[in-house]
Amino acid sequence: MSKKDEKKKKGGEKNYFKQLYKTSHYAVELSNTLGTMLNSLPMTNENAITLHKMEHEADIRNDELIDNLYKEFLPPIERDDLMNLVYSLDDVIDAIEDVGVRLFMLRITGLKPEAKEVISVIAEMSLALEKAFGELHNFKKPKTIYPYLKEIGQLEEKGDQIYRGAVRKLFDEAENTVKSTMDIMKWRELFEIMESACTAFENAANRIQDTIMKNN
Repeated sequence: MSKKDEKKKKGGEKNYFKQLYKTSHYAVELSNTLGTMLNSLPMTNENAITLHKMEHEADIRNDELIDNLYKEFLPPIERDDLMNLVYSLDDVIDAIEDVGVRLFMLRITGLKPEAKEVISVIAEMSLALEKAFGELHNFKKPKTIYPYLKEIGQLEEKGDQIYRGAVRKLFDEAENTVKSTMDIMKWRELFEIMESACTAFENAANRIQDTIMKNN
């Protein structure tokens, strides 16, 4: 490899990994903002717009990364792997926004304890994912990354257990009235959206692990 190509490769590594890390921080910001909004339910339209603006800013960052990737002669890792990382990160950020949007659409005025637990899990997963992306430039030394991927997997399992228990509890407590039936439908939908968000994090962690294995 020529010195010119070497220099370009190093520049690419710094550029792409840094961009992914910066975009992953939007997941943390969205989770934190959502958590703050939960202190004053119900969600307002302004709340939903705020979350969407943050999601849109993350989209812009991802679009910039993809634009650069199309022009890159020698990306630091396989082009397809970078694209998959971008898409998985985009799915995570979309999923967090979806939780907030659904809280707004369903007119949730107070959270069930299980919902608070899952949102707390999502916040923890956001931090773990950000740390994983922050270490991705060390993909040749995966031991620095794997602890965060393992943490995401454990948190996803925790979120899944809360989800199953919460939905079972909805039906256990249900009464045979129209009001309770609508309440079940509303909360079941919300719990499903939250569970999907946890799954999005797990998928992103899996994409990171796949990338490490393919490029070592």
